[in-house]
Amino acid sequence: MANKEFQRMIVLGEWLEKYLNPDARVWEYRELLKDAITLFNIDFNLQDELSLKAVPLVCEQPSEVKDILSNPHIMGSLWDEVFDDNRPKPDLKKREEVEEFISNLEISKHQKAALWVVLRLVLIVDQEVDASAMLSILLKTQFSFVQYEVLDIFSFKWITNEVLKKINQKKELWSNTFKTGLDSKDSFTCFSFYEIYENSHSIFEAINITEEGAYKTMTFDSPTCEYTSLGDGYSLFPWGPVVSKILIDFLFLGGQDYYLFCEQCDRFAVIRRKGRKKFCSDLCRTTHGNELKMNKIR
Repeated sequence: MANKEFQRMIVLGEWLEKYLNPDARVWEYRELLKDAITLFNIDFNLQDELSLKAVPLVCEQPSEVKDILSNPHIMGSLWDEVFDDNRPKPDLKKREEVEEFISNLEISKHQKAALWVVLRLVLIVDQEVDASAMLSILLKTQFSFVQYEVLDIFSFKWITNEVLKKINQKKELWSNTFKTGLDSKDSFTCFSFYEIYENSHSIFEAINITEEGAYKTMTFDSPTCEYTSLGDGYSLFPWGPVVSKILIDFLFLGGQDYYLFCEQCDRFAVIRRKGRKKFCSDLCRTTHGNELKMNKIR
């Protein structure tokens, strides 16, 4: 592999490693977004970006709640529970009614906590909502937007992790695993590969002409990421297409041979030599060794 291509592959892999870190901190998401913009010369204004407003709310939650908010399948089930047509809806202006409504839902306490996060995000997305609007009207419009757009920053962590794990487990050419994944009868597997495949088709290179000259930039199928209906100045970074682009480029550059899932903590990690590592860090390697010793003593 040419040295330039190898270095590009490592850079993309390290971006994925930081992105897939389950303990990524609030400021790291902003850095990831800025790095992605630089990597692909994306023309995007960071001001009032919605997904970054979601990050502090999600990161402050316990891991069980974060896992729910990141998992599109669980969030889909939560949607079905909330919008059961036979269930009466409370008036949003009466907090006690909303609290009673959520407490009566037949879902876990962690799912209820996730629903509160979505409600808070809905109000951030649409600050001018009529306080007397019924929850059924408000959420039907904006819950879906929050779930499938604003929270893409987290759901694509889950999707990308699933795809990389499948490729790692199969031990065959990644493109073959990708084809098998798209045809899989397992709905979770098919969904994950399909999301990456579809989103990778919605980002492409374009040429911008300015007074200073011409330059290449990345653009998207839905050309604007501006959601003017949500208020002036709001924007939403297209995490799905960008993460898919980074993943596909990483694999095309040979990345399949240069990553692992740690045998101790199960995290994604990039390696610079094929087959030389089993752990993401010295700490995990030492911990694993100590646990093996303790098991032998027992």
